[in-house]
Amino acid sequence: MRACNRASLGVLLSGALWLTPFPASASPPQTSVPAGPVWTPTLGAELGYTPERLRVSFPTETYEEDRSLWNSRLTLGLDGRWPLALGTLDLRSLSEVGYGFVHHTGHGLLELSQTGLLEYEMGHAFALVFGGALVGALDTSSAARSNLTIGLPIGLRFRGVEVWYRVGFVVPLRSEQEPVFIGTRELSARPGINWLDFGLRLHLGFLEF
Repeated sequence: MRACNRASLGVLLSGALWLTPFPASASPPQTSVPAGPVWTPTLGAELGYTPERLRVSFPTETYEEDRSLWNSRLTLGLDGRWPLALGTLDLRSLSEVGYGFVHHTGHGLLELSQTGLLEYEMGHAFALVFGGALVGALDTSSAARSNLTIGLPIGLRFRGVEVWYRVGFVVPLRSEQEPVFIGTRELSARPGINWLDFGLRLHLGFLEF
């Protein structure tokens, strides 16, 4: 009788242990990525070349002259930032509008640019910035000299201050033509590499949203 009671008690204890919920094993802490994007207004000052090509054509021969004219611009932009899961790498989208003038001719210059950037945090508030840009430039005195530039910017940021250099490939969109003597005079942006374009950008962190 006692053996039967002991067997029944053992079965009951086994069933109770099987039904008792055990706490799940602690999962490793997950590294969360900050929510994004964060948008920050920017102000900038830029200096670079406006590449031009002058071509004079006559029935028997053609003359060409290339020149690079200094220009300067002031810019206003909006910088969007998306933190990536890698921790030290951020994705940035920068839209800017700039206005300035070509020094040699005094012509107005309007630029619209869209830039995609990767930013690598180097520590001590420094970051390396690199990416690609698409820039449309309009000569406000003669829209026929408009051009499109595909650029590769690289820069260095310290807190809210950023300096950058951009090399680009220039594609003329139109050309300005007029008759001269028995020929034609044509002025346009010079196609090819533009090696000189750089600037300073300020991130207005107190206005970010």
